[in-house]
Order: sequence, then structure tokens, then C-alpha cells
Amino acid sequence: MNERKNPQILLNYERDKIMDDNDKSGKLIETFVYNQIAAITDLHRQWEIFHYRDAKQRKIDLIVKTLECVFGIEVKTGRTVKSEDFKHLKWFKNNMELDKPFIRVVLYTGGAVSPFSDSAYAVPISALWQSL
Repeated sequence: MNERKNPQILLNYERDKIMDDNDKSGKLIETFVYNQIAAITDLHRQWEIFHYRDAKQRKIDLIVKTLECVFGIEVKTGRTVKSEDFKHLKWFKNNMELDKPFIRVVLYTGGAVSPFSDSAYAVPISALWQSL
């Protein structure tokens, strides 16, 4: 078996360069988080998972509708979260007709849960496994 000088992974990304490229690392982490949340929603047959993007390029990575509420989830590769990271979630909450409470979540690679405002939280990605 031949040893590769530059090991490749999905999408022909060079393993050593992924973390230096926000676009590539973001896509990988978003896909990873989607798969984790999709597995959790599969356990709850009445939950639904969506993605939102409109013509004005407002997007929400994941929307999870449960029996009690709706979660709007953004995924960030950074170790810090700013109020700006909630802008599309805030717009969605203020402009969409929702029949349940809307909880805004930014999942990030940091280590602490931080409230940002009423029903808006920065949550470590690792928290996905703490509730299982």
C-alpha cells in the first residue's frame, strides 16, 4: 500500500489545511452537527427538522420543531459567539408566524453555555451528547 504525502479526506480537502480554511471547516462541522441532530430527531417520531434560506440570503442551518417548541440552530466553528451570530435567528423569530415558542441556539466549539437574551443561547457542540 502506498503512503500518501498529503492525506485527503472528504471532498478532496487536505487534512492539514482544513482548520485554516473557515469555509471548509464550517461545512464539515455543519454536516457533522446535522447528522447528530438528525439522529436525535429520528428518536422522536413527532419531531421535524428543516433548513431555512430565503431570497435575501438569510439562512438558518437547522430548524427543529418539537411538540413543545421550535429550535432555530446556527452552527459556528469559532470558540466565541457574538450577538451578530444570532441575526438571522432574530429576524426569523420576529417575522415568521410560529405557533410555539422559538428558542435561538448558536452551537459553537467553545466550552460554556451562555445566555444572550430572552430565549437565545450559545451552546457548545459537545452538549449534544450530554443530554443523551
